[in-house]
Amino acid sequence: MMIQMVNTVASWHGTANRAQSLEFTKGHLVRVMNRMLQELTDAPVELRESPNALFLLAGFSWRTQVFRIWTLHYDAHLRGFTFRAALPVEVRKQQEDTGDRG
Repeated sequence: MMIQMVNTVASWHGTANRAQSLEFTKGHLVRVMNRMLQELTDAPVELRESPNALFLLAGFSWRTQVFRIWTLHYDAHLRGFTFRAALPVEVRKQQEDTGDRG
């Protein structure tokens, strides 16, 4: 899956020439990842229903003029991959201490 994600970014015209924003690229990648998951027919059921995968997408957004980091993870409730913004260490530690999962 990771190789396919790299190839998607490399071959997609919008990312190759930096015409698409990082935020739009994020949406495209999650659609590609979920489509690949749907196409898995010969994989074990456990892998298809709950893949243990975590990916990182990071870069400078020319649209918002900030550096962004997201994690792509599988959400069992959505039955697909989704992104969440990576949190600064201080915020993540505070959430862990209080039990808040945001």
